[in-house]
Amino acid sequence: MSIYIYTSNLLENLAKVFSKNNRANTQVFGSDVIITQTEGIGSWLAVTSSQTNGIFANHTFSNPTDFINQIFKLADLHFDFRYGQQNLRWMLFLLLGKKDFIVRFPLVANYFDGNEIKRFQLAAELADIFDQYMLFRTDYIEAWNKGEHPCFIDSELQEDFAKQEAWQSYLWQQVKANFSDLGADRVEMKNRLLEKLSDKTLQDKIKNAFSQISFFGLSVISNYHMDIYNAIAAFADLNFYVLNPSPNSDWNSRPLTNDLLDNELFDSYNGLGKTSYALLTQNNSDLIVWDDSHSEMPVPNSLLGKIQHDIYANELEKRNQIEEQDLRDESIQIASSYTPVRELEVLYNYLLRTFEKDPSLKASDVLVQISDLEKYAPYIKAVFDHAPVKIPYSISDKSYKGADSIVGVLDQILSLRQEDLSSEIVVQLLDSSFIRNKFDITDLEFIRNLVGEANIRTGVDGRREDDTRFISWRYGLQRMLLAYAIKGGEAVQSYDDVLHPLDSFEGNDAYEMLRFKAFVDVLIEAVEGREKNRTLSEWKNYVLNDVLDVLIEFDEDSNDEYKYIVDQLNAFDRSADFISDEISYDLFDQAFNIGLFSENRKGGFNRGRLSFCSMIPLRSIPFKVIATLGLDSDKLPRKSTCNGFDLMRFEKRIGDRDTTVNDRYLFLETILSARKNLYLSYIGNSVKNNTEQPASLLLDEFLDYLQAGNANAKDLLFTRHPMHSFSKIYYSSDKKYYSYLNNWDDLAKAAKIEKSEKEEKPDLTQIQMKDVIRFCKDPFKYYYNNVLRIYYNDEEILLPETELFALDMLQQYGRKMDLLKTLDQDMENYLIKGKRIGYLPLANMGEVSMIAVRNEIDVLRNQWQIACSGKEEQKLSLTVSWDDLPQIAAGELHAEIDQIYGDKHLFVNVSSEGSRDKYLVEAWIKHLVLMANSCNVDTVFMAKYLEKPVEFCRHLMSPELAKENLKELVVLFRLGHEKIIPFLPKQGFKFVKDENYDENKMLLDLKKEGIYDDYRPWTNVYISKEIELGMFGNLNAETPDKEALQNLSQNLFGRLVSDELF
Repeated sequence: MSIYIYTSNLLENLAKVFSKNNRANTQVFGSDVIITQTEGIGSWLAVTSSQTNGIFANHTFSNPTDFINQIFKLADLHFDFRYGQQNLRWMLFLLLGKKDFIVRFPLVANYFDGNEIKRFQLAAELADIFDQYMLFRTDYIEAWNKGEHPCFIDSELQEDFAKQEAWQSYLWQQVKANFSDLGADRVEMKNRLLEKLSDKTLQDKIKNAFSQISFFGLSVISNYHMDIYNAIAAFADLNFYVLNPSPNSDWNSRPLTNDLLDNELFDSYNGLGKTSYALLTQNNSDLIVWDDSHSEMPVPNSLLGKIQHDIYANELEKRNQIEEQDLRDESIQIASSYTPVRELEVLYNYLLRTFEKDPSLKASDVLVQISDLEKYAPYIKAVFDHAPVKIPYSISDKSYKGADSIVGVLDQILSLRQEDLSSEIVVQLLDSSFIRNKFDITDLEFIRNLVGEANIRTGVDGRREDDTRFISWRYGLQRMLLAYAIKGGEAVQSYDDVLHPLDSFEGNDAYEMLRFKAFVDVLIEAVEGREKNRTLSEWKNYVLNDVLDVLIEFDEDSNDEYKYIVDQLNAFDRSADFISDEISYDLFDQAFNIGLFSENRKGGFNRGRLSFCSMIPLRSIPFKVIATLGLDSDKLPRKSTCNGFDLMRFEKRIGDRDTTVNDRYLFLETILSARKNLYLSYIGNSVKNNTEQPASLLLDEFLDYLQAGNANAKDLLFTRHPMHSFSKIYYSSDKKYYSYLNNWDDLAKAAKIEKSEKEEKPDLTQIQMKDVIRFCKDPFKYYYNNVLRIYYNDEEILLPETELFALDMLQQYGRKMDLLKTLDQDMENYLIKGKRIGYLPLANMGEVSMIAVRNEIDVLRNQWQIACSGKEEQKLSLTVSWDDLPQIAAGELHAEIDQIYGDKHLFVNVSSEGSRDKYLVEAWIKHLVLMANSCNVDTVFMAKYLEKPVEFCRHLMSPELAKENLKELVVLFRLGHEKIIPFLPKQGFKFVKDENYDENKMLLDLKKEGIYDDYRPWTNVYISKEIELGMFGNLNAETPDKEALQNLSQNLFGRLVSDELF
């Protein structure tokens, strides 16, 4: 019988040959078996064949290892599952800890030095290496099984090899000796099979079981497998359908390494191809029947076509001439971005542009390969699920570790230790719908606010001696529970502590709190259950009963994942045959994690949708458009690494694993599989400091090859995209930059995001004074927050996870305002409460911080307490009305003003002098409202940087004039909803005070507020955005903005300056 090798440079042609051979197969009994490297190529072949033949039935797909296992089974050879890696790990773990090994090999034993986790990690690495020896170094295993040492002839490395081989051979032989009931290992199985394959009875069983045996699209082949294939080929035909990028390569006669004849690009990427052909054809030349008549020369009518033609021709000196029109045909494009999100946004724009240019193109014609799919997966959803035009897509082979999987959530829970139970980590668990649904929790924003208000930071119980109990979960949960029945405020004595209940809540909020408390209670109980040692079987039951069943909700869609977890756990029952002792949770977790994340979720070829996948699953499958993302220097090609004790590193053999060589061939397959367009992308700039980042060496070599063909290649093919999708460059005349993500009109293209006409406009007839004050303090921020609904750095995103050690600026401000009104006799109670509810540091640092703050405002405290002594605070609700406002006629300004004592409105600025002007704005607007209402109240402005308070007299202006001033502010406030008025109080005051400080200087200083440097760490991010959008582009133009900033500055500071109050 024979080995038929069908080759082509096109996978479609190999599929046609396969379909033709499949039709010609007349055997009725038995099924055809098709061995493929990946499920994806199997699915694609099934679809392609059914389209060609009209039917695709009585076929089974297998991978090389599963096929060999089927042959073992037919030969009544049963692989002992205990040679599987998980069981080998435990056997080796036990043997490494035995006294005999430690005495014989002290240098190895010193590595783990009594640490069971390190010992298990070494056992796990060794189990993986032994598994590789059984595939790639069968002679080592054969020698060890005989009690001998393998032959090694390199004299220079002989001593090092012998040192490493000695302890490994000892361990392997001890595995055999200590576990004497073990069956045959994989090498023994292979040798027994090769003997049995000469038996006609077994030959007939194999031929009856498989009417046809086909190998389709294999990229990686090992000697272990080929020895068995060759033995089967002695009595049954084998069909190999092999991709050959260049039929001009005569694999039968040319050597493995050839530096003289190959095209440089092909030669650089094709190492794996040479190796696979060598393994396929060695030791069986009398069986091989070649059929290389199915290749098809690529048409060099595009840049991509010319590159593919160069590879096909495979000539060193001759290559296609690259013209400038080729570089402009967009068949190859290379993009650089700042972040994965931007990579995906740029990809989305590219795809929409491609669909727009070729209406016949469908989503299923596009493949997107990503070097690190797990990293990009959440961003894929963020970009493509919220894009203006929806492109149907699927993500094929994410690992189980993703946050949107039950395995990923289980990993998060199992990795928690008591010391890890911080506020943010626990609340982040609720990001998973599997946990939220288990406890019917729906309002995460409420939960976050609740945890923050309860001052829960870290720890289950905390300690009394250092006050950390006040920031623990149990103390905070008790405060929450008390709020269910008692209104917050006054301290409550519990059976063992004093508690300050939170502000009361009821209805849905109360139930949400109770559900959250139930979740935390169950989580704490699960974590505390890890403190005692258990057997492997007991740890398995712990995960099933104390974690999975009580913390995670399953549904129909998650059944497969649940079964996968249970299968992984059941493997520990089998391992219990080797290790019956109780072990720590840390050791169990280490072992469970290795198995749990050893596989990816299965996903094959998707029909009807754009496919996102990692680099392997859909390799070599043809698509009209192929995009590869994440071509960063540290991602591809992966560096081949091996342990220092891996014996394979001492002598390289044909067929050895080499991830670098594999990735090079993978990139070659990517270039050849694209039928119309090839898009390559990487992270080319640091988001931290804007420095350029190198691309993958593969991409650099590819670009160098293109550059050698035309010096303009990089300029025309490469695009470096900006950090933000709303950059004005996308609306410039440069056609390399375009965007479909932001639907802006002409004004928005030059300035900012278009406000939706459907958006409900605010009622600007009823205006709150506090909104006018916020607007005047920062019109940039006000516009983004209240008109565009965009917030930058507005609040802390993450909950605090450590105790408060020192007060930040905002906290100092709050404590200063508190202590301003706190009498000396109430200081002790303020300190105790502050530590309990979280506004002061714990233990002695609380008192230190309070005293430091109080000392800083001592003068102000005295001024305040003298001014309000003997008087009760009044709060006024005031209204100012107009019936002649532009456009809307009638309008009202509503104000709530507190801190009024007698005939004085006390306004205190406890911050530094740098903040003076924005607080003057607030004080002045409040005083205008008081004067407009004819209140017999003076405003007293107090600040620590003033020698004495400054008084705004109630008669500074008449009620009519105050009302008119407020009207002008309201008009400007309404204008600030249509566009940004370029103004900040600091520059506005200077504009009024300094006659040489004109509008242009003011605008230049405003621009500086948005530019970060070492001397200005407090950058105004909203001004930064406006700089990007061109607000400060033409400072000399006479614009309404300049008139508005003049009016706003004069209205707020004119009278204060003219009356020499400041």
